[in-house]
Amino acid sequence: MADYYATTAKNLMLAALTVNKLSLHDGNPGSAGTANEYSGGGYAKRDAVFNAAADGKRTLSANVMFSGTPEDTVTWLGLWSNTTFRGAIELPAGATFHADTGMLAVLKDDTYYGIGACV
Repeated sequence: MADYYATTAKNLMLAALTVNKLSLHDGNPGSAGTANEYSGGGYAKRDAVFNAAADGKRTLSANVMFSGTPEDTVTWLGLWSNTTFRGAIELPAGATFHADTGMLAVLKDDTYYGIGACV
């Protein structure tokens, strides 16, 4: 029988986990979040606001825009609480900076972090 956390417990744990900045990486960011951080075209970490936890996840409340070199691709999104690395999300298909503008949007409707089943 698999163990699991009830949704209410997941929401309580997520409420205690603050993520207020995002970073982009062109490879696995590693356990400290400092590996493979993207550095092209005026890139910088960006502020982010996540909604309150619901259904075991916290969703991004607004799109977050990044500047970069046109047509560069990133594959990981770093999650930060100010200067403390909290984790990362792999972007399996990657995300590419727009060819004309050099901008990349992290979309609120597609971005969340949560707690999966406990193994």
